Amino acid sequence: MTRDNYHLNTSSFIVLDTEGRDSLTEVALVDNQGAILYHAFVAKNHPEPTLRLHQETLLDIVKQVDNLCHNQVIICHHAEHDQRILKRSFKQVEISYPNYQFICTCKLAKKQLPNLPDYGLSYLCKTLDLRLNRQRFDDRHAHSASYDAQFTYQLYSYLNSLKSPVMSENIAELYQNTPNPFSSIRVNTPFEYHPDYGDIYSHQFDTLKAVIHEIKQSPNHQSQGAIVLGEPGSGKTHLMMRLAQEVLKTNRLFFIRHPTNAKAVNYHTYTRILESFSEKIPQKKLTQLEQFFAKSFVNILSQTDWVNSDKGKLMIAKLQNDNLSLYERVGKPGTDRYRQNWDAIEKKILAWWRAKYGLSTDYSSQVLKGIMRFCRYTEISRKNLVRHWLSGNGDADLSEELNQVGLTPWGEDFNREEFALEAIKTLGQLSLLDEPLILIFDQLESLFDTRHESTLASFGSTVKEILTHVPNSLIILNLFPDRWERFQEQFDGSVIDRVSQSVVTLERPSKAQLHQLLKTLCQLKTETNSPHATVDIGLLFTKQELAEIVNQPSIRAVIKRASDYFRHKVQGVPLPRIIPPRNPIAVEAVQFKQELQAIYKAVGEAIKKFDNLTLSPIEKPLAETDEPELDFVDLPNEQTGEDATEARPTEPEPAIKADSESEKVVDVQLDEYWANLLNQWEKDYDKPRVISDMDDVGKLMSIVSAFTNRYPMKVEQLSFGKLTIPEHLCIKTGQQTYVLAFLHGSGSAFTARMKNFNRLVLAHKKMRFRLMRDAVEPPIRGEVGLREIQKLDAVNNGEYVIMERSDRIMFECIYQAIIDWENREFPVGITLEDIVDFLSMKLPDYWLIKCLS
Repeated sequence: MTRDNYHLNTSSFIVLDTEGRDSLTEVALVDNQGAILYHAFVAKNHPEPTLRLHQETLLDIVKQVDNLCHNQVIICHHAEHDQRILKRSFKQVEISYPNYQFICTCKLAKKQLPNLPDYGLSYLCKTLDLRLNRQRFDDRHAHSASYDAQFTYQLYSYLNSLKSPVMSENIAELYQNTPNPFSSIRVNTPFEYHPDYGDIYSHQFDTLKAVIHEIKQSPNHQSQGAIVLGEPGSGKTHLMMRLAQEVLKTNRLFFIRHPTNAKAVNYHTYTRILESFSEKIPQKKLTQLEQFFAKSFVNILSQTDWVNSDKGKLMIAKLQNDNLSLYERVGKPGTDRYRQNWDAIEKKILAWWRAKYGLSTDYSSQVLKGIMRFCRYTEISRKNLVRHWLSGNGDADLSEELNQVGLTPWGEDFNREEFALEAIKTLGQLSLLDEPLILIFDQLESLFDTRHESTLASFGSTVKEILTHVPNSLIILNLFPDRWERFQEQFDGSVIDRVSQSVVTLERPSKAQLHQLLKTLCQLKTETNSPHATVDIGLLFTKQELAEIVNQPSIRAVIKRASDYFRHKVQGVPLPRIIPPRNPIAVEAVQFKQELQAIYKAVGEAIKKFDNLTLSPIEKPLAETDEPELDFVDLPNEQTGEDATEARPTEPEPAIKADSESEKVVDVQLDEYWANLLNQWEKDYDKPRVISDMDDVGKLMSIVSAFTNRYPMKVEQLSFGKLTIPEHLCIKTGQQTYVLAFLHGSGSAFTARMKNFNRLVLAHKKMRFRLMRDAVEPPIRGEVGLREIQKLDAVNNGEYVIMERSDRIMFECIYQAIIDWENREFPVGITLEDIVDFLSMKLPDYWLIKCLS
């Protein structure tokens, strides 16, 4: 059937040209990128068979044509002729002729370009100055199937760019059941997959791969640093995704978002590495950790006395040829042979490790043992228990379960920061037997806020430690250019030189590359009931619209604008106008206010010191109980002991108001963002995660700080003499004071902190206390711990809360929205106040929003 309109999925097409009159003599097929897919001559039908290559029987040619044209729209010039030849050829070989759908470029040209004297392929190509390999149409090559097919492709592409209003009217009908190809393509982690156009940043990509190769080839395998610089929306994380797709078959890649707490940067980095280890290798059933273990430990075994016997040599040779066969060769899980083999492997590996590295600390051998135990067990429950222990969370309450997997609880004097750094170092040493590690630090922009100065300092120290003590690794920092300048001002030259051994800059792609990127997104087939599983970019956008789209300031903005146009044309959603910054001086004003507040605070402290020297001390009030005296301490910057600044003024500086249309656009964009964020977290919730008190209270601080832009409050911390209390924030609003705390541990540490927290609650009866524990943490079993939980729930101003799935997802999404704004993930014109207002209206009944607003 021949169609001369665009009521077809014309991005899923193939160009065909046949030669011959009564019988087929030659055929050529060209794909939707203009490349020749197939070209053949009919052996017995061509007049000069001895002079022709690619000769095939008519039967073989028909089968190939049918295979390649299946479910494709066929583009031809003078399509009736090609249809007639194909039907005759199918009939000659006794194959049923399919109901192909054709588009005729001759008919399209007559509609698009009326009143021309001729519509032959030669005339049209010459008149329109169409070119193949920079050469105009040459009549000497005409009536060669491959030559004509390639110029037919050029003609069809040109005619597509001239689509008429009549054609545009049918876009909504054409794509009404087709998913928007430009939505939901944000790369959250490198382990996802989204459409990728490799010509963009190809040189930068090659640079990173070259650095990895240099580390591997270096005699001492010294770690290197790389800075990836790009403006917001330039595709830094997308480039990391491309790197993951390329190297995950051989290298281990870890993705680490910015730390939230200055006192736990090492631990934050290590636990994010553990989470990355849980990611599956593409096209394999095993995780990164299991792949890492197989390669590294097989190489260790090859250096033990097992190679002294013929049987051992043969076994090691087989394992080196196929590392992953280790999991099959040890035997069937649950059998004596399986246990004995694993016991032997562990014994040999630990002995080799101690002989090579000694026991300066026992953390390294403990980590090794934990990795082996994780890979040894096949039951999910046991794997999860070992993973929990590897994260430094195995307490006495779990001693019975840990004993079943051959592990012991961590001791009372266990230092997580020391453990974490030693564990990362151990992984680097193990990688010497495998391939270089790749550590990617992303979303670092918020660290440069004045609130996070201490966390930034700790982060720099951690990066320096990793570069110095962790071998065989590439450390990548993704940064905005202005943040990189700030980073260089913050740290000494030794850190800067090591971390910036390679600097990769992501410049804005060319318009041609952005145009090709849009075409790549449109050509991605999706699962849909619509017959149009891909989108024709030439049909969807006019030349003027496409020019506006590719002129947007970043890759993200280009794709976002294309998405807006798709919704507008297909779904009838009003096209948002591009919003200029709603207050171009807002950021500078906030910074200026912060500087003034710091000066005001310094003056106030000086006055207090003067008063202490000249005035008699004020009599202290009696404590409410006979417990140790309770003091309020101003909230430290990231809890390092430095006093925090006062809350911002009750009435923020008025911003320049946008019109109502801009307000509606902002609401639509935030609604869409929120829906995607919730959906993403619903998918990711069940992935292995490491929960920590430090991390959660750091996230809470980021949320609270954002809300101080809208709501007057003061944030402090409580101290309880020398007694240790759970990580918490004390938030004073105009009407109420809330103490929000996290306590995810177990064992004696949990019990001691619970006791102290309950005494704190009794000492401050006018405050509301909420102690939270994540549902994924092991349940509390000790009698004393359970009794302390009951005590907290029994008082009027206390509450013990298990953070179930929905609660955790909501908390993480609120935090992510704040961080995404700080990392400039939102379109220009959306302010932090917009985010806070949106969350306040969207979640009025959520406990955290109630506390803050």
